[in-house]
Amino acid sequence: MLVGDVPAYIDIYSAVFLLSILSRAATILFIVKQAAARATRLAGSLLAGMRRLDFRHRREREFLHISRSALLRMRIS
Repeated sequence: MLVGDVPAYIDIYSAVFLLSILSRAATILFIVKQAAARATRLAGSLLAGMRRLDFRHRREREFLHISRSALLRMRIS
């Protein structure tokens, strides 16, 4: 009877050990996903903020674009 109980106890302990490892891995994976999502949101908000601060350059580029198209029209006609 003792010989048959040893493999059963080993089986139970290995199942508990594997469940603990899986739960830790799931926790670590969840934390990594949350950190990646926050980093993505932070990068997006930083880019949006930089675009808002860059309003002079956008107008200047649009003005240059209009001027170039006007020059091209002048050369064509």
